[in-house]
Amino acid sequence: MDAKPADCNKELEVAKWFLVEPKGKQLEQISKLMEDGKCVTKVDSAVSFADFQQAFDKVEERRAKGKVVIKIIE
Repeated sequence: MDAKPADCNKELEVAKWFLVEPKGKQLEQISKLMEDGKCVTKVDSAVSFADFQQAFDKVEERRAKGKVVIKIIE
């Protein structure tokens, strides 16, 4: 199953995926890093699901300066 719409002919150069299991001790360590400012996530933008193509375009054209979030629920 392809995640992109059928009429989208653009290809990503690199895609990396990983799965994480929520483990209490690790989540505590991550929370501490975030509280201390040592782990920061930079969000470039957030777009509604209806405008997902804007998000794909921004990432594929390498214009994003952080994570691009697609909001499923407004």
